[in-house]
Amino acid sequence: SVSTDRIGVVALRAIRLLERLAGAGADRSGGAGVYETYPGGAVAAWALVDGSYKRTDSQPERAAIVAALGRHLDLGGFTEQMVVSDDDLDAVLCAAIVGLAADGRTHAPDERDKAQAAREGWIHIPSGPIEDLAGLASLDG
Repeated sequence: SVSTDRIGVVALRAIRLLERLAGAGADRSGGAGVYETYPGGAVAAWALVDGSYKRTDSQPERAAIVAALGRHLDLGGFTEQMVVSDDDLDAVLCAAIVGLAADGRTHAPDERDKAQAAREGWIHIPSGPIEDLAGLASLDG
Protein backbone atom coordinates (compact mmCIF):
# COMPACT_ATOMS: atom_id res chain seq x y z
CA SER A 1 0.00 0.00 0.00
CA VAL A 2 1.01 3.62 -0.38
CA SER A 3 1.10 4.14 3.38
CA THR A 4 3.43 1.19 3.87
CA ASP A 5 5.63 2.29 0.98
CA ARG A 6 5.93 5.91 2.12
CA ILE A 7 5.41 5.90 5.87
CA GLY A 8 5.41 2.30 7.01
CA VAL A 9 8.89 1.49 5.75
CA VAL A 10 10.34 4.37 7.76
CA ALA A 11 8.36 3.29 10.82
CA LEU A 12 9.56 -0.30 10.46
CA ARG A 13 13.17 0.87 10.17
CA ALA A 14 12.71 3.03 13.24
CA ILE A 15 11.28 0.10 15.18
CA ARG A 16 14.29 -2.06 14.27
CA LEU A 17 16.68 0.72 15.25
CA LEU A 18 14.87 1.29 18.55
CA GLU A 19 14.97 -2.43 19.31
CA ARG A 20 18.74 -2.42 18.74
CA LEU A 21 19.14 0.66 20.92
CA ALA A 22 17.01 -0.92 23.65
CA GLY A 23 19.27 -3.97 23.56
CA ALA A 24 22.17 -1.60 24.18
CA GLY A 25 20.36 -0.08 27.16
CA ALA A 26 19.12 3.16 25.52
CA ASP A 27 16.40 5.05 27.39
CA ARG A 28 13.26 5.69 25.31
CA SER A 29 11.18 7.03 28.20
CA GLY A 30 11.61 10.63 27.18
CA GLY A 31 14.13 11.53 29.86
CA ALA A 32 17.42 11.08 28.01
CA GLY A 33 19.14 9.08 25.33
CA VAL A 34 16.62 8.54 22.53
CA TYR A 35 14.30 11.42 21.64
CA GLU A 36 11.33 10.61 19.44
CA THR A 37 9.96 13.64 17.65
CA TYR A 38 6.93 14.65 15.64
CA PRO A 39 7.63 17.72 13.52
CA GLY A 40 3.96 18.36 12.77
CA GLY A 41 3.34 18.44 16.51
CA ALA A 42 5.82 21.30 16.89
CA VAL A 43 4.23 23.19 13.99
CA ALA A 44 0.83 22.77 15.66
CA ALA A 45 2.12 23.62 19.16
CA TRP A 46 3.62 26.84 17.84
CA ALA A 47 0.52 27.56 15.66
CA LEU A 48 2.77 28.35 12.68
CA VAL A 49 0.32 27.54 9.86
CA ASP A 50 -3.35 26.70 9.58
CA GLY A 51 -3.14 24.10 6.83
CA SER A 52 -0.92 21.19 5.93
CA TYR A 53 2.68 21.93 5.00
CA LYS A 54 3.19 18.42 3.59
CA ARG A 55 1.37 18.71 0.25
CA THR A 56 3.15 19.42 -3.03
CA ASP A 57 1.37 22.78 -3.27
CA SER A 58 2.18 23.76 0.34
CA GLN A 59 5.26 25.86 -0.40
CA PRO A 60 3.60 29.00 1.09
CA GLU A 61 3.01 27.12 4.36
CA ARG A 62 6.57 25.80 4.40
CA ALA A 63 7.87 29.31 3.66
CA ALA A 64 5.95 30.64 6.68
CA ILE A 65 7.38 27.90 8.92
CA VAL A 66 10.92 28.48 7.64
CA ALA A 67 10.54 32.25 8.19
CA ALA A 68 9.40 31.63 11.77
CA LEU A 69 12.30 29.24 12.41
CA GLY A 70 14.74 31.69 10.84
CA ARG A 71 13.80 34.39 13.35
CA HIS A 72 15.21 32.18 16.12
CA LEU A 73 17.75 29.86 14.46
CA ASP A 74 20.60 30.42 12.04
CA LEU A 75 19.42 28.25 9.16
CA GLY A 76 22.52 28.85 7.09
CA GLY A 77 21.89 28.60 3.38
CA PHE A 78 19.19 25.96 3.70
CA THR A 79 16.02 28.08 3.75
CA GLU A 80 15.11 27.60 0.09
CA GLN A 81 15.72 23.86 0.32
CA MET A 82 13.34 23.60 3.31
CA VAL A 83 10.65 25.53 1.45
CA VAL A 84 10.94 23.15 -1.51
CA SER A 85 11.14 19.91 0.50
CA ASP A 86 8.86 19.04 3.42
CA ASP A 87 11.28 16.20 4.25
CA ASP A 88 14.17 18.63 4.65
CA LEU A 89 11.99 20.92 6.75
CA ASP A 90 10.94 17.96 8.91
CA ALA A 91 14.60 17.05 9.46
CA VAL A 92 15.36 20.55 10.75
CA LEU A 93 12.23 20.57 12.91
CA CYS A 94 13.21 17.19 14.40
CA ALA A 95 16.73 18.42 15.16
CA ALA A 96 15.30 21.54 16.82
CA ILE A 97 12.91 19.44 18.91
CA VAL A 98 15.78 17.21 20.05
CA GLY A 99 17.70 20.32 21.08
CA LEU A 100 14.70 21.52 23.07
CA ALA A 101 14.18 18.06 24.60
CA ALA A 102 17.81 17.85 25.71
CA ASP A 103 17.32 21.24 27.36
CA GLY A 104 14.11 20.14 29.14
CA ARG A 105 11.84 22.30 26.97
CA THR A 106 9.42 19.64 25.74
CA HIS A 107 6.48 17.96 27.41
CA ALA A 108 7.83 15.12 29.53
CA PRO A 109 5.85 12.09 30.70
CA ASP A 110 4.31 12.54 34.13
CA GLU A 111 4.55 9.85 36.81
CA ARG A 112 1.55 7.87 35.57
CA ASP A 113 2.96 7.77 32.00
CA LYS A 114 6.59 6.90 32.79
CA ALA A 115 6.23 3.10 32.80
CA GLN A 116 4.38 3.08 29.50
CA ALA A 117 6.85 5.58 28.01
CA ALA A 118 9.74 3.33 29.05
CA ARG A 119 8.14 0.47 27.05
CA GLU A 120 6.76 2.36 24.07
CA GLY A 121 8.77 5.57 23.87
CA TRP A 122 7.75 9.17 24.28
CA ILE A 123 7.10 11.68 21.50
CA HIS A 124 8.54 15.08 22.36
CA ILE A 125 6.47 18.18 21.61
CA PRO A 126 7.80 21.64 22.52
CA SER A 127 6.35 22.91 25.79
CA GLY A 128 7.19 26.56 25.28
CA PRO A 129 7.06 29.19 22.55
CA ILE A 130 9.08 29.06 19.37
CA GLU A 131 11.33 31.73 20.88
CA ASP A 132 12.88 28.92 22.96
CA LEU A 133 14.78 27.95 19.81
CA ALA A 134 16.99 31.03 20.14
CA GLY A 135 19.16 29.19 22.67
CA LEU A 136 20.06 26.41 20.23
CA ALA A 137 23.19 26.38 18.07
CA SER A 138 23.11 27.29 14.39
CA LEU A 139 22.81 24.60 11.74
CA ASP A 140 26.28 25.48 10.47
CA GLY A 141 27.99 24.46 13.64
